[in-house]
Amino acid sequence: MSITLPDLHQAIKPLNGRVLPFGWWRLLHWRPYVDTVRFFAMGVLPPYRRQGIEGLLCYKTFRAAIRKGYRRAELSLVVEYNTVMRRSIEAFGAQRAKTYRIYQKALTEDCTGID
Repeated sequence: MSITLPDLHQAIKPLNGRVLPFGWWRLLHWRPYVDTVRFFAMGVLPPYRRQGIEGLLCYKTFRAAIRKGYRRAELSLVVEYNTVMRRSIEAFGAQRAKTYRIYQKALTEDCTGID
């Protein structure tokens, strides 16, 4: 399974939060402003892992994006310890561009440190 969508942030960012008076036009006609797709999720069921399916998913998704005119891809939210997916992605020449940290906090009535 693979979920890949156009990176609409490329059309939204230049608006600087201003949709009016003409920013809405850019949002309606976003295609010329967007040359990047984002891989949001990719997964293979456990019995089918380590059989090359991850690489095939990447390949098919890249080919579809190229056919549609996209020039770049961002593969986001790949967990650092998921070496199988990282190796599959790196085999296509992708390089790590950003690193995100995920933090967790229990929500309680006592929210110390929050004003």
